[in-house]
Amino acid sequence: MKKSLFALLALLLCVAMFFTSCASKPETVTPVEPGTTEQITPELVEPVQPSETEVVPATLTKTNSRMLWRIDGTDKNGNPSVVYVLGTFHFADNSIYPLSDEILDAWNSADRLVAEISSSDQVRLNVEVLPEMLEESQKLAVGHNVIDELSPDSRLFFYNTFSPQQREVFNSHEPWYLGLSCSSGLVMALGMDPLSGLDTVLSSMAEDAGRSIDGLDALETQINILRFGDWDDQLVIAEQNVSEIVNIQESFQNLSELYSAYVADDPETIALIVDGEELDETDEEIDPVLVRYNKAVYEDRNNDWSEKIHDYILDGGSTFIFAGSAHFCSQNSVFNIMKEKNYIK
Repeated sequence: MKKSLFALLALLLCVAMFFTSCASKPETVTPVEPGTTEQITPELVEPVQPSETEVVPATLTKTNSRMLWRIDGTDKNGNPSVVYVLGTFHFADNSIYPLSDEILDAWNSADRLVAEISSSDQVRLNVEVLPEMLEESQKLAVGHNVIDELSPDSRLFFYNTFSPQQREVFNSHEPWYLGLSCSSGLVMALGMDPLSGLDTVLSSMAEDAGRSIDGLDALETQINILRFGDWDDQLVIAEQNVSEIVNIQESFQNLSELYSAYVADDPETIALIVDGEELDETDEEIDPVLVRYNKAVYEDRNNDWSEKIHDYILDGGSTFIFAGSAHFCSQNSVFNIMKEKNYIK
């Protein structure tokens, strides 16, 4: 199972906070001869370059609750601040519920809630952006036949599995639509429900409580990942997603191992699975499109999230973040990046 199977879409560019200070020397008066007009000439002073305030790393602790971490730090005014990070699984079942009292207490007491996408952007995505994307996708698909551009095995799968009317729906859109449909259909076919995923459940809880959610990701970047690259790029990604359905037994085993590790609160095993996939991609002749796609989905976002979380520490108060677990459980995880930047220890 490739990373795209359990990745949420997103990217948020964020600028780190720096504090600078500047010092200067007082002016000096040049003595003058008696009876002459006094002239005050300031002494030329070399400007002092502003220096960054030393970053004091916050403390990262894995709590006893499933996939919950706590970061204790200091805000820009020197007051204590805390950031909770809850790793989520986007498709789930009832085995991860009920949530622990520790998670619920952190959620209820948080000054701000943060997900991969803000609540306002989520509404805009559903109501405005996706309908526009689908309409434009149909226009750009005129003259193409996506299914016939797939590999022989993938074409055979679609012709044996779907009716002509169903195939026409896929062929009337760009390849990204087919790829997204396959990824979502796969996990649902394996018994995983997006409505039971923590992201959906927590977002619903926030809506019921009248609380807004900030986003780690920019809506524009999420759109760019949904609709990644040009037609040929999208075709490569769609081919990968179709292959996961064609090889459904292997996909089911991989997904089961990953979800079992999540339910068992075992970030080390999740890291082994994610990092193992990265090694496989290095050893094999992986398509450069997939390298660029995975970089956009993981590496770039993890780096930007590290800055965003550091900002929340400096902003102070209590922050509750919930986002995909894979971003926090790998060699190139958000936490490891933050450690490299001396943001946490």
